[in-house]
Amino acid sequence: MTTPTAIPFRRLSTEKSVFLRSQASQPVDWYPWCEAAFQTAAREDKPVLLSIGYATSHWCHRMALDFSDSLVASVINQRFIAIKVDRDQRPDIDKAYQLALQALTQEGGGWPLTVFLTPKDRMPFFGGTYFSARPSDAMPGFADVLTRIADYYSESTETIQSQHTHLEQLLLAMSAPNPASLRVDEMPLHKARSELEKKFDGRYGGFSGAPKFPQPGLCERLLRAWVSSQHEPIPDLHALYMASLTMTRMGESGLNDIVRGGFFRHSTDIYWRIPCYEKTLSDNALLMALYAQAAIATGDPLYASTATATADWLMRDLWRTDGSFSAGEVGMPATSPDDSFVWTRGQIEACLRPDEYSAFALRFGLADAPTATDGRWHLHASRSLEEIAQALEIPRTEVSARIQSSLAALRKARAPALTVLRDDTVLIGPNALAIRGLAICARALGRPDYAVAASEAIDGLRRTVWAEGRLLLGQDRNGVGADAFLDDYAYLLDATLELLATRWRTTDLDFAVSLAEALLSRFVDPRDGSLWFTAHDAERLIVRPKSFADDAAPSGNGVAARALNRLGFLVGNDHYCSAAQNILKAAATDLQQRPAAHGALLDALEEMGSPPERVVLRGPEDEIGHWHRELSRLYAPRRMLYAIPTGTEALPNSLSHLPEIQEPIAHVIRGDQALESFRTLPALIRHLRDGLELVED
Repeated sequence: MTTPTAIPFRRLSTEKSVFLRSQASQPVDWYPWCEAAFQTAAREDKPVLLSIGYATSHWCHRMALDFSDSLVASVINQRFIAIKVDRDQRPDIDKAYQLALQALTQEGGGWPLTVFLTPKDRMPFFGGTYFSARPSDAMPGFADVLTRIADYYSESTETIQSQHTHLEQLLLAMSAPNPASLRVDEMPLHKARSELEKKFDGRYGGFSGAPKFPQPGLCERLLRAWVSSQHEPIPDLHALYMASLTMTRMGESGLNDIVRGGFFRHSTDIYWRIPCYEKTLSDNALLMALYAQAAIATGDPLYASTATATADWLMRDLWRTDGSFSAGEVGMPATSPDDSFVWTRGQIEACLRPDEYSAFALRFGLADAPTATDGRWHLHASRSLEEIAQALEIPRTEVSARIQSSLAALRKARAPALTVLRDDTVLIGPNALAIRGLAICARALGRPDYAVAASEAIDGLRRTVWAEGRLLLGQDRNGVGADAFLDDYAYLLDATLELLATRWRTTDLDFAVSLAEALLSRFVDPRDGSLWFTAHDAERLIVRPKSFADDAAPSGNGVAARALNRLGFLVGNDHYCSAAQNILKAAATDLQQRPAAHGALLDALEEMGSPPERVVLRGPEDEIGHWHRELSRLYAPRRMLYAIPTGTEALPNSLSHLPEIQEPIAHVIRGDQALESFRTLPALIRHLRDGLELVED
């Protein structure tokens, strides 16, 4: 790589995005996404190089080094107009060009996303993800690639225009309404279950080869499939096995930062051993919720401890003083991020007492071959606590204590030398997922401090990003409030409902109704009732994104459908339930063709076919609090549980008529069935255990 030239350009240095500011010192003449960039490209008849990334991406930081190469920067500045976009700030731009690239190349996208556009219609004519400045056997160096692309743009106008006409037709077809009608049956649920079994890695867990991503939604779907089969002649124990093996392998692997807490983005190998050194708030929020639910579903202490460690990392390392959470962190410097996460045997031995080291070395395979290529270890569990207890002839509890004290010592030793970049951006969607995860952990693990943190976070969002009936991402370059996106609304609505199930607050119920109204007024496609990713008054791009499938996070359409259906039952508003049904009908073809890719929609479909059970606890706060804690220890993913103390005002009509007495009372409603009431906790539990979803912990 050649030495960078002087840095004459600083357009990104005043941007609010942490990611854009981090790229400002490059010798590339970057523009942010703006009209001026496209006008300049059109005037000078140059193609546009659009680079999309995010601050906590390891590979985006790697490519920053390639953009700093003097030859690469020189070719870009001479022959292109370069635009840099932060995926987290403008996910609409990212989604639009990910879709376009996939249609253009018939391959998946990713980050960094690198696409080349014609300036007038902003359509891509070539693209990819990571390009290295250095040539390899498979690919020429980036400067050579750039030169060929610029030449192609100059010499192939007619070919590019023909390609654009075809691409426009493909993008138009993607956003066309779906007239299919949905049959409310279990076919997509069963088909998804079969698809997951075919993809399942029976040795190491997970549902793909390398790189291996956690995919918590798939594990949650399998847990729901298993618990739904509990009273069938043959329970679906293999669904439980697939979820359990995957969660155990991930929880004990290098994907999980065993020393500091938190899960890395993905594993580079099929064994879950060597991760990509980036952690995001979204991933960890979804995983801590999964492990908390698995803990009460199975009683496995590994899942409870993993959920707790993940939540504690989030509270310790990503928490901000205003109650919100940062977007994530990535190992730095980009050339050797593993220095913060791998160990030599000598470094570990120097931190631990001999008795601690004897247990720790067995647990993490320090007598085996190093897991990193440079002779060091990235820690992952290689032996069980039971095996170690037997080998050392000590109780299992003593092994566990030695391991925990060892991890604390390593955490303390590594902290001063840890080099990570924290992205302090507050993103609405990931914060909503964190609120949801903390609410679920609070109930499942008996941690009221998590509920307090979740409440503080949602109160902060309500103060800072909710104004005039809509969610705002902040101010754009012209000082105008930029609207949030579908996922932000859907995730926050879902999180608010989970928080209501954890601790009832009338302000949260009012907020949920306001969010639902805003979502339905700003995002509904009137042609079929599905939801656009962008609001009706958002900037128009080459395609208006709409997606039913999950990706790294659950689909906004799927989460919205489930949340609207639940809210409709909670407040007695059929309009919300009908809106949820319309989303499912619009997604019918996708659900039937690739059901396993639509986990969030499958959850909504399941609850539309079998309406959620509502358990409303009324009475003195302390006494119904005890009932609530006991019921929260039971895994019932389709149950809506609310503890509403005596004297609570401003209840919706669906709840205000429920009898309120001075002793605890539980009202149970299944779908539209008549109300049943119980005045003792044992009677209530016996009744609920006759249902289809509860298992003892």
